[in-house]
Amino acid sequence: MYYRRKILLALLDQFGGKLDKISLQKLLFLFVRQQDKKSFHFVPYKFGCYSFQASADLKTLTKYNQAIETENNWELRDEKDYY
Repeated sequence: MYYRRKILLALLDQFGGKLDKISLQKLLFLFVRQQDKKSFHFVPYKFGCYSFQASADLKTLTKYNQAIETENNWELRDEKDYY
């Protein structure tokens, strides 16, 4: 599994396994700002920052049944500890 996907799973896990889509992008942006070598790249968006890489990785996690996308949220599918 790619390091970026592990970051997304750990972030969801730390917040109870569920985050709304905008909060996930914003928290991920704050996390990446603390990294020396940035894992995700962000572009300006109408609700703040947005990462196309994170969006693609979340879709891949959905494909592998590790995350679920609802209308407004991302949720972990399993009960593993990712942090």
